[in-house]
Amino acid sequence: MAAVAMAVAAVAVEVAVAVEAMEAATAMAEEVGAATEVAAVDMAAVVAVAMAAETVVAIAAMEEAAVDMAAAAEAVVAMAAATVVATVAIAVVVAATEVAATRMEKSIAALNPQNLLSI
Repeated sequence: MAAVAMAVAAVAVEVAVAVEAMEAATAMAEEVGAATEVAAVDMAAVVAVAMAAETVVAIAAMEEAAVDMAAAAEAVVAMAAATVVATVAIAVVVAATEVAATRMEKSIAALNPQNLLSI
């Protein structure tokens, strides 16, 4: 009977050690859970700050792009105006060339020997 009592005592010690180990593991798991919750809150705060900073940068970039697009639109309007002015100038040159050509034809016709004889 003493051997059985000693075996039971040994098993009881092993069970007690296992219970202590389980309690320690449970405590560790609870600490890990708490640390995970803290880390999640910290991470959410970091992500929120980072997203806010990136949003500010994106807004600034969009504002800069809008200014650039406005400048480009002004340049396009200026180019269109310059094109209109150049087109009008070309039309004036064409008209002047036609007038000069007509005068030249009349001058050449006036120099024709048959016309000179009729003077």
